[in-house]
Amino acid sequence: QAPVKPTREDVFVQYLEAEAPTGGNVRPPVTDADASGGKYVVVAEETGVPPSEYRFSVPRDGKYFILMRVRSEPPVGTHDSARIALDGAPVKDAHMRSKTSWTWTLAAQNSKSHLARLQALPLTAGEHTFRLGPREGIHVDLIAVTDNPSLFD
Repeated sequence: QAPVKPTREDVFVQYLEAEAPTGGNVRPPVTDADASGGKYVVVAEETGVPPSEYRFSVPRDGKYFILMRVRSEPPVGTHDSARIALDGAPVKDAHMRSKTSWTWTLAAQNSKSHLARLQALPLTAGEHTFRLGPREGIHVDLIAVTDNPSLFD
């Protein structure tokens, strides 16, 4: 079984608990023994609800990737997207590879036809803000920022 929070000495990774945003909308945590820390949130279809905000820092200028540990209710195809944004950009649709069990997936602004495309984010050293808003109902356990997404394969 794959670790909930994979690590490797030569890879930068920072984990953010979905139930602990640093700003914006705070969703109520749901208990699940298989989730990191035993809790996750449901990013449900909601109208007029602001996104949750998660601040993080990267150690140096470079290309980074954001992944989320998610799962979906059946039918998975209608519960596999959210709206995301980085820093001051507008929130846009992010379709994700999801299952009925917890799985790591790339969080990228994309269309269903481009799910496999990696989206490298050029970030400067220092603090940034990831925003996560509703689109379709999806369960979110963790958010990871890394310089090497192969850690999650």
